Amino acid sequence: EKFPSDGSDFPVKEALLDALVSAQKDNQDSNDQFVIYHLRRSEGDDKPGPLARVLELVKDPQRKLDSEKLLKVAKGLKGFPKDRAGLVGEKSLLLLDIAVSLMANCGTQERQKEALLALLAVGETNRAEDFCSDASLHRRTDPRFLFHSLLKAYIAQFRDAEDKVSRDSHLKKIGDFLKKFAGNENFDPAKVLDLLPKELMLNNPEVDVFGFLDSTLIEYNAKERRVFFEKSLSEAYLNCLSAEFAAHRRRFVKVDDSSTACVACKKRIQQKNFEVFPNGTIVDSACFNAIKKDKPTEDKCPLTGQNFAKTNFL
Repeated sequence: EKFPSDGSDFPVKEALLDALVSAQKDNQDSNDQFVIYHLRRSEGDDKPGPLARVLELVKDPQRKLDSEKLLKVAKGLKGFPKDRAGLVGEKSLLLLDIAVSLMANCGTQERQKEALLALLAVGETNRAEDFCSDASLHRRTDPRFLFHSLLKAYIAQFRDAEDKVSRDSHLKKIGDFLKKFAGNENFDPAKVLDLLPKELMLNNPEVDVFGFLDSTLIEYNAKERRVFFEKSLSEAYLNCLSAEFAAHRRRFVKVDDSSTACVACKKRIQQKNFEVFPNGTIVDSACFNAIKKDKPTEDKCPLTGQNFAKTNFL
């Protein structure tokens, strides 16, 4: 049965919905109903508990949700904070967090940019910068887009400032942003220089462009040295393995006609053709062919069970 989504009373629907979403993460219909029910109930309820449960649900990457539909509901609520003045109390902060998570779940650049702007609109600058650094988002969109979008937003705030105090505050924000992420692989210095207005790059102590470029070059050089070191280490390891492999190829076994036996059939080798595994185990050719016919994809020693595809030769 469909539960009403307008928040009206319905016997045990809260308990049933909670049970459904707890048991079935991939049931999109139940998940959507649960979120919509509690979002709309929140307009007449000051308790943050249900919204905290909603936030937990929308942040779960395994949940199936219609994020676009749920975002529309969240943004239409009376208590949804649209500016700094609207961010009052835990409830409004939870609503903002839910909306930002839904925007991120939508997986489009424009929705993620909207999330950045929503955070900036209520003065959550640090969280906007953390949003850019969220590695989980980088799998769904170009992370450079997030960093550059936030820088554009900072520049727009600077240009829209109506007094010197506000302009200076936004200048400092831009400078701190450049300093904080100098050298970040997703913060393209060429794009930064292209975005920054000329008046911010010349004789401006708050926006240290040369310091940003210097820190970026230092970080790039450090990364280059790390890559060179890792490459050298890998080459040395490869050389060791090559030498070990060559040594094993030169190995020989001694077959005694009177005592050397096949480990599979226990019969003496004598004048039979035989095969030798990398660890020295000997089997006659007939047993070896039988082993390969039975398990053609396996490369294991019939005596010790050692898997030569996953371990070294010793």
